[in-house]
Amino acid sequence: MVMLERLRLLPWLPQNLFGRRRYLPVWLCAIAGCGISGFAGFQVWKGERHAKLELFQQEAHNLTMTLQKTITEHLQVPQDIDLFYETTYFLAAAERSEFQEYALPQLQQNPGLLAVGWIQYIREETRTNYEQDLRQENFAEFGIWGWNENGKAARLPSKSRYFPITYIEPSQFRNMVGYDLITDPLQEAAMAKAEKTKKIVVTEKLVLPDGAGLGFASYSPVFRRVKSNNLTANSSRELVGFAYTLYSLPALIKAALTQMSLNDIEFYLYDQSASAADSFILFYNPSVKDLELSPGEKNLVNAREGGWLCAETPVCEVSLNVADRQWQLVILPTPQFGGRESGSVATLAIGFLLTAILVVYLWMSLDRTGRIESLVQELRHKNIALQQSEAELREQATRKELLNLLAEKIRNSLDIDTVLASAVQELRKALQVERCCFAWYRTDGVEPAWEVVTESQPEEWLPLVGIYPVSSIGKEFEQLLHRQSWQVDDVATLADPLTQDWLSKLGVNSLAIVPVRTQFGQMGAAICFSHGKVSHAWTEREMELLSAVAAQLSIALNQAELYNETRAKAAELKIALDQLQQTQTQLVQHEKMSALGQLVAGIAHEINNPITFIAGNITYAEEYIADLLEIIEFYQQRFPEVAETEDIFQEIDLDFITSDLPKILASMKSGADRIKNIVLSLRNFSRLDEADVKEVDIHSGIESALMLLDSRLHHYQEDDAASGSSKPPIQIVKEYGNLPKIECYPSQLNQVFFNLLANAIDAVTLVEAEHNYQPRILIATKFIPENTDNESSEPARVAILVKDNGCGIKPEVKERIFDPFFTTKPVGRGTGMGLSISYKVVVEMHKGQLSCSSEPDMGSEFCIEIPVRQSSLQPQALAAGVAGI
Repeated sequence: MVMLERLRLLPWLPQNLFGRRRYLPVWLCAIAGCGISGFAGFQVWKGERHAKLELFQQEAHNLTMTLQKTITEHLQVPQDIDLFYETTYFLAAAERSEFQEYALPQLQQNPGLLAVGWIQYIREETRTNYEQDLRQENFAEFGIWGWNENGKAARLPSKSRYFPITYIEPSQFRNMVGYDLITDPLQEAAMAKAEKTKKIVVTEKLVLPDGAGLGFASYSPVFRRVKSNNLTANSSRELVGFAYTLYSLPALIKAALTQMSLNDIEFYLYDQSASAADSFILFYNPSVKDLELSPGEKNLVNAREGGWLCAETPVCEVSLNVADRQWQLVILPTPQFGGRESGSVATLAIGFLLTAILVVYLWMSLDRTGRIESLVQELRHKNIALQQSEAELREQATRKELLNLLAEKIRNSLDIDTVLASAVQELRKALQVERCCFAWYRTDGVEPAWEVVTESQPEEWLPLVGIYPVSSIGKEFEQLLHRQSWQVDDVATLADPLTQDWLSKLGVNSLAIVPVRTQFGQMGAAICFSHGKVSHAWTEREMELLSAVAAQLSIALNQAELYNETRAKAAELKIALDQLQQTQTQLVQHEKMSALGQLVAGIAHEINNPITFIAGNITYAEEYIADLLEIIEFYQQRFPEVAETEDIFQEIDLDFITSDLPKILASMKSGADRIKNIVLSLRNFSRLDEADVKEVDIHSGIESALMLLDSRLHHYQEDDAASGSSKPPIQIVKEYGNLPKIECYPSQLNQVFFNLLANAIDAVTLVEAEHNYQPRILIATKFIPENTDNESSEPARVAILVKDNGCGIKPEVKERIFDPFFTTKPVGRGTGMGLSISYKVVVEMHKGQLSCSSEPDMGSEFCIEIPVRQSSLQPQALAAGVAGI
């Protein structure tokens, strides 16, 4: 009944198994199977116990026989010594060497034998001769000795007879020679018994000398026959001594154990002839496979009662004959002897297993339909749980993927719009809603408002991007300013009708919002709308995902703001640095040009004064020389020829002087005029006295620049002639239009002309000499009238074109020709500031245009357009332009 109750509690068995008659075969099968299995297991157990008992008895018998045989063999030694001495008629016939030859092989053949000796019977009258004989054998201090009352060795006093040890082997025991054993009560009793019984006698266990452990001694009496005087009488036997042997108990037992193998068997050895207190001899411990000479907690009583073993453990008690003593051998099996009784357990297990299989098979056959339904229901529940777990894992993976994507976007892009657009798009995918957006809370307008800056929704839907004042959408959204997040499963439950109406118009039935705050004080919100017909119940996981995304967005926005602020600061610093560099460059150039202008003006002034004096006096010199020549001619015509005068005229070649002197004066006048023109050009170029806006003739400025560059044109031809090649001279083509005087800064504009013409000369000189190549520079001017046709009228302006057929400019160089310090000329020939300054003069100072058109190997064309009137421009612009230069 207990078994049935336990079966009834098993969870996998149906409860109706014990309550219906149709399950009676299952009951009967279970009872029969358990009964048969139990009976079979019991029989196997009995067989195993019987086999184990037989095995133990066999092991015990082998141990008993081996021990008895070993003890008998060792006790045969004193009997052999007895025979050895009995064969000698007189004691003196046995020498020490003969005893040694006999004893040493016995010690080698018997491991348990410690010593073999001869104890000779000595009378008082023969003591002196006995001691003298032994002294001659290197025993100088020999004497028959024993132990006195103080426990010290001393020579024995006189008595009727002595039994000293005369011979003993091995040599380490020779210190016992002369020792009278009858002084020891135990030894005396054994010797007396041996003498009386005329048989070998064994002592109790002894403590061996020199720390050799425990052992025992044996005494075998030796007699000799004495012939009687009466010839008819039988000879009698006379005691001559004892064969003495000393044994080691551990060595003796181990000598026996080496002949067999003991497994899981322990045994005790007792001396039944001794008192109960001294009966224990030794114990064999199978766990360490060694002998123990101390009984410890184990003794004969416990061994016989089996108190330290189970009551059913068999005990084998055997007696061993040790000469005149009886030793008891108690043999016990350990709990591990013979191994576990696994056969009965296996029989029970197999029987119960077969019974269980048969019971289950019968039960499944009877209740197959119900079992299948139960399994199907269980599988359905497991499938549902698996689907739920899979959905949770998928949701977690989606959340992790979204957060990783946002983190990657933050790392790859610091643009706020890009990060926000990616965030709302991924949120919409993860939450599977119709619309997600991001809005900023603005307070810088007339009233607070929410500005939707980005969203993700179906393409056909109307966008929600825009500004929504709080007054138009209600105050429900202001709750974000005071709470962490806000979710509405049904907009119909909103308290604010304005917010409810606005969301209903958008088709929203539920929404979830999480705030996003930045460290710069900005407030935003990530909003997700559900537009389905059924309200969306926001789960805790969805809100956690929204909060995690909001945290990532906050980090991204903070980083983007810091990045933008850093970029703005860097841009400001770059602009300030560029302006500083430009101002520094322009200041240096301005100082250089100012110094150059002052130098040119000084030189022109210094040259102008003497050349004006020279040019003014040449006219008078011409008149005076003409008068002198006229007088000389008149003198030649009026006066006759005088020989001396004629010689002087011929010597000075008066005719040549008369014809050449006017030419010299004309040449001097021409040179003076040229010097005046050069000085005028220098003054026009520098215009130090005209720093303000003046009306000037553009053509005169161009001519002044050409006049200053005239030397470079001549050097070009001279260098060409010096190199041995023939290059044609540079052709200057002028196509001047009819230009009015224009308002400008003359010195600055003249510098522009000079720079453009100098670059044109450099361009044509870099072209390799080719057949029919004619270097040419075209200078053209044109007036462009005011244009009033367009909505933005353009004032009247003039255009100056400088075109050459030189080497041209590469596209990558053309993009940088107006940059400060950019030059393609070798070091020392160009500063990279000419075109940069020209651009600032034309564009910034005169509000004109400077353009370049060029292709490699096709020449270059620079076009300048400046307004005719600068007074129409703003004074501030003009002032800024002047300051920039």
